[in-house]
Amino acid sequence: MEDNIIRAQVQDFDALTFCPVIHNNDIILATWNRKQVKVWKIVGNEIHLINKQSIGYDIQSIQWIDNGSKIMLYRTTYECGENGKPKDINNWENKCQIQIWNLQLLDRLKLLSVPTYIIQTGNQYLPTDNIDEGHRLSAVSYINSNDECLVLKYGSSLCSLLILKNDDLQLWHGENALTNNLHPFPSFLGHINDVTISSNQQLISVTTKEDVYVFKVINNQLQSYIKLKTSHELHHTLFIPQSNRLLVYDYNQLLCEYDVQGDHLPWKTVKNDANNDDQYHQEHTLSIDRIRHCSYAYISNNPVGVQLIEKGNTYYLKVLKFEQQSKPTQFDRPLDQKYDQCYIFDELEFAIVIRITDEKKVIVTQLMNFLSQDEDLQQHKILYNPPNKFIRVVELRYRKTDDTLIIAMAEIVENNFWQYQLRVVTINLSNEQNIKHDYKDKDIYEHLRPIYMDEFNLILDTEGLVQCYQIGDDTTEKRKIKMKKYQDKYTACKITLPVNQSTQDFQFKSEPFEKGCDKGDWIECWGEKDGNVFNKVHQEHQWTFIPYSLYMIEKGKDSIICNNGGKVLSKGNNDKFQIFKNADAISENLWGQQFWMVFNKQNKNIEMYEVEKMKLYQNLPFHYFDIKYLKWNQEQSSFIAFDRSGHYCVFEQV
Repeated sequence: MEDNIIRAQVQDFDALTFCPVIHNNDIILATWNRKQVKVWKIVGNEIHLINKQSIGYDIQSIQWIDNGSKIMLYRTTYECGENGKPKDINNWENKCQIQIWNLQLLDRLKLLSVPTYIIQTGNQYLPTDNIDEGHRLSAVSYINSNDECLVLKYGSSLCSLLILKNDDLQLWHGENALTNNLHPFPSFLGHINDVTISSNQQLISVTTKEDVYVFKVINNQLQSYIKLKTSHELHHTLFIPQSNRLLVYDYNQLLCEYDVQGDHLPWKTVKNDANNDDQYHQEHTLSIDRIRHCSYAYISNNPVGVQLIEKGNTYYLKVLKFEQQSKPTQFDRPLDQKYDQCYIFDELEFAIVIRITDEKKVIVTQLMNFLSQDEDLQQHKILYNPPNKFIRVVELRYRKTDDTLIIAMAEIVENNFWQYQLRVVTINLSNEQNIKHDYKDKDIYEHLRPIYMDEFNLILDTEGLVQCYQIGDDTTEKRKIKMKKYQDKYTACKITLPVNQSTQDFQFKSEPFEKGCDKGDWIECWGEKDGNVFNKVHQEHQWTFIPYSLYMIEKGKDSIICNNGGKVLSKGNNDKFQIFKNADAISENLWGQQFWMVFNKQNKNIEMYEVEKMKLYQNLPFHYFDIKYLKWNQEQSSFIAFDRSGHYCVFEQV
């Protein structure tokens, strides 16, 4: 009954905000609609109206200031229509009022007026009645350190400090008033989502789409800033009251806390001259470490990671060595030149980096002692000169049985950047001659999409053809099946990989199907076992992929089904299988494992399956970043989760 009374009292409002400070164990909140503010006190299960005040059209936002002793609001002087534009476009005044009120009495302490719409011309900021070209006032924040000032955000990219005087009424509508009194934030921030002020009024956090910048404010001037490393597209930031700790909340429902206090942080000086923005942006960009490529493995059964870093014109390999239940040891290995990709493998004690030069030569470099922090880096370079002018690496694998590196490359046909030929190079890492075999496919394709690759087999989708390659000791043999194209029909293909590479060959089957075909059609064409799996995958994914083809790859009693891009849609063992609609990453180990994992991007879970029964064994919630790769150790007692941006996490059995 009491709960119903509370809901009946607090009604007819558009938004509410809680006071950041609890007064005498009472919780205070403010509610507002378009023209009225109410302040409430909550005591236990009871709520009491302290005060209310009619403001007039059109309240945009309310926030608590000075540790909850005052309220600041801003409103237009006209009635708003769609997207905050004037409802009556022929009868409105380009003016927005900013008001500061006492909490208990709702007495107005200060009122000032600024333009609702402004336009930037060079370094000038001018009011404008052109609502289509102008930037609309979209957020106001308050700072009270030495002198009072406001942070005004216009549109999505203009953010400035406005210093207030002691007068009750300020009008900033003169031709030079805005230009002379607005102190703009650096232009490199670009699109600004959110601005937050710390309770001590000395820090401002600015949130862009994927980054958070924290600025120090001294004497109402932006003095220095730091950039925080974040994981996802950001939603909101909040300073914990009475502290310099910042909470960052993103769209993936991940909440992170950052300590932004201390001179030990990498603060950068803010340049006050607006004309220095280009140089400012250049210095900012050059200071960023860019991760070009990364790779993780279990070397001697210990988790190891490498990240190929570009910083300005220098390149280095960041090495991460993980110890049990402790932070990784990190150190950098400077490289002598630019490299494009890095790789490490469970079976190798050295790292491999690859560079494609401006002359289109391929340099494969072995970093022999990259794990020894105190030794000089020993390098062994292998030069490969392709006869063509442009190539790119499609896939790379290492084969332990004969110590061979296998590189699959797409070679652009001369004078035609839209046609490719496949080139497969095998390099023996223990032989002085190194280049063991160089295979070039004579056929030309518009697309080369890898569906699957291991140390003996490569399967490509080439628009109408499935290309299957067997990579032997010194030869590469190709088998191809023609996928006939029918109007409104698609292709299902089954490829059986040899369990014993030396005595067995590929087995193929390919059939067209229509979207919307039923279970009976699948079973008639593929039999009971395969037909059931194809039917389930088709029903789940038939409206997802265009062009739409299904590839079943089978090895022994294990099988997977992929789409055109190699994304795994199903995993099976004998007649047991699971369908995955939102699998954004899968275990690197596909065959002969006791457990198998996928990362479900939708619910942010790592799902672990027992392969023999294909039943869910364990769910691990994981909201920290979107996993792209999952890698087990040999005993399946530990695994590494990582993405392409340098985020990683090591899981160990305890």
